[in-house]
Amino acid sequence: MSARTLKQNETNDAFDTELVRGDAARDAAAWEAAARHYRRALQIRPQDAGIWMQLGHAVKEQGDVESAEAAYLTAQRLWPDNGDVALQLGHLHMLKGEPEIAVPHYQRARALGINDEHALHVLTRAGADFDLAPLAEGAPIPVVYLDVSDLVAYFRDKRFPTGIQRMEIELVKASRSWQGEVPLRICSYVNEAVFWVDVDPASLCDLCDLAAAPGTVLDPSWRAAVTAFHQRLEQRPACGMPVGAALINLGPWWSIDYMAVVREAKARCGLRYVPFVHDLIPLNIPEHLPSTTAAIFSYWLGSALMHADAVMVNSECTRRDLMRVAERVRVPRQMPVVVRLDAQLGSHRAMSASEQRLVLERFGLADRNFVLFVSTLEARKNHLLAFRTWTRLLDRHPTGSLPLLVCVGRRGWHFDQTEMFLETHKDLQRHVILLSEVSDIELQALYQACLFTAYSSFYEGWGLPITESLCFGKVCLTADHSSLPEAGGEFAEYYEEDSVRSMTGKAEVLIFDVAYREERERMIAESYRPRTWDQVLAAMVNGVLPQLLSPQTVQTGIAPVEFGTIYEIGQPIDATMPDRFRAVGEMLRADQGWHSVEAWGVFSKQARATLLFMPDLAAVEPPDVLSESIDVLVYLKLRASEEQVDVLIQVESAPSIRVSLMAREQRILQTRCPLDVLRSSVMQQAPIALRLNVDRMTALRRHSPNDVRQIGIGVEFFAICLETDMSTRMTMIERCCLQLCGTAPGQV
Repeated sequence: MSARTLKQNETNDAFDTELVRGDAARDAAAWEAAARHYRRALQIRPQDAGIWMQLGHAVKEQGDVESAEAAYLTAQRLWPDNGDVALQLGHLHMLKGEPEIAVPHYQRARALGINDEHALHVLTRAGADFDLAPLAEGAPIPVVYLDVSDLVAYFRDKRFPTGIQRMEIELVKASRSWQGEVPLRICSYVNEAVFWVDVDPASLCDLCDLAAAPGTVLDPSWRAAVTAFHQRLEQRPACGMPVGAALINLGPWWSIDYMAVVREAKARCGLRYVPFVHDLIPLNIPEHLPSTTAAIFSYWLGSALMHADAVMVNSECTRRDLMRVAERVRVPRQMPVVVRLDAQLGSHRAMSASEQRLVLERFGLADRNFVLFVSTLEARKNHLLAFRTWTRLLDRHPTGSLPLLVCVGRRGWHFDQTEMFLETHKDLQRHVILLSEVSDIELQALYQACLFTAYSSFYEGWGLPITESLCFGKVCLTADHSSLPEAGGEFAEYYEEDSVRSMTGKAEVLIFDVAYREERERMIAESYRPRTWDQVLAAMVNGVLPQLLSPQTVQTGIAPVEFGTIYEIGQPIDATMPDRFRAVGEMLRADQGWHSVEAWGVFSKQARATLLFMPDLAAVEPPDVLSESIDVLVYLKLRASEEQVDVLIQVESAPSIRVSLMAREQRILQTRCPLDVLRSSVMQQAPIALRLNVDRMTALRRHSPNDVRQIGIGVEFFAICLETDMSTRMTMIERCCLQLCGTAPGQV
């Protein structure tokens, strides 16, 4: 080995040694030592832009912003096309209170492909010219996305759609002939993109048509089609949503951290988010659903209301229910748009008598009179009432004179009690048929051949089986509650809510008074006029667009924080109603730096994670306190995972604090920030950033082989108050103590 080579190796070893020591000091938040080692490394390799970046971080954390700026500028000169350098310069000037200088750096970062939520908010609020500038007041919505994530996920393990999925299918088909002024696109959330991707309507419609054909979910042709569809979807890039785009979430989507993605889209392109709320059944009749459904739905609905720029519902009943619950969270600034689902489902192609008979023979219904009950086989659909009614009919009338009751639907939740009733009534068993995996074509034959239909659900947001029955010219016997009279209008037959006596009496008339039944059918044929799905889609889009054009309705997705309130971030498993405080707590998470919320709170998934919030300074009393040089106290409850962790905490440009937590330790702590700093950001309409930097990430796989997450630090709750507000401070101390004892939080 030559002397030159040996010297080079020694130089490389020295550089690597200083770099390793610098990184170790950085991870331990020993910033002075880190800066010293990085400077020594730069003496060896002065052209290393990455080390200049690390030096800038280290001296910035020591409060030496001038040296930090010099280091960042050197890194930028050496690495001009690196967006992170520009981003750090923007952050630095925001810390110095120089937003006008920060803006061009953030613009450069954006141009180089950096998506940072805090930077985007600064640019948006400043009205800066960048590639995703805010939508001008009164400017038209450039495109409306119909989010069919619910339908796409449904087809992963199911085939025959019901309820909401059938509506989504019809709207996707209608979108293909859309001729409105605003373009429509179909999208779905995809895990691989961590965002929505464009969906080809033709491809999705082909899959929907195949789902409607006879067969099962295990058919090779169906499985191959579903697999191919999802593979194509997973390879697509994230949607390039233009500024001011609107997204209508057609089906409730609880399976992903949906609102975090909505916030990202709001920051990225000023997205207008419109949830379609189909019903509030988990809140109205939770006893008929799985025990956790009410809690999951409550959490989703609270977050949806906090993020929504407009809201869509399917009936006046649902609108009344929603507005009553919204008072607990956030009342929409404009009334929810009602989009009635009074349209014909399916193609209703002409079916010959021989085709119909083949279907009936397949189900053992040829030459048999029957009443059709189309619904998921689950407790909340109240099949038990229909079974009790048929038991009463069997007691009153000869067996041979009664029609069968044919129940069509996939098996759902809590149907055991209903099945037990059926098993203990032998005569009833001979008059009830349960059918699952019935295709649309087969269902059409059943509708055409039945005497009439029944629908005894405990509660509905609309009642698509009623609409479908009327579209086939059949009378529907249904209850007189919730939205069912809206769906049935004057054409359905109504019994008193949950009354066997009333349902039996109405059924007897429809079964035995043939003239009456035929008269009702003539009335339906002559007067019932369902809309087309083209018309429903037009009502949906044209109904919501005027609301989205109002700048007063735009929701930024930044957590609106009040002084003296504890905001818990966890998703409680026993909640029965939405909670504004929980919804705001969920909004604190920023920049996709957090895992999904758990029952107790949330873990960060990056070494540097941020909580963003907008304090309500206008509500502070007395008003003249805003002119004083005082501090705002910030309270956090932190939780370590399975290993010890050191955390550096900083609010905006305030001095940072460092804490060390043992494995699984939970600790309530306090930090502070000058009120002037918060006031300056609020006046610029920029959110306040609370940064949590950990010295190491914990790989949970070392402790639980099936958990592949990387964990930083956990946050359970957050609160702020003024240091001069002694009453609130005492209350906060009390609340923190109660929190440790498990007492529920709320408004101070």
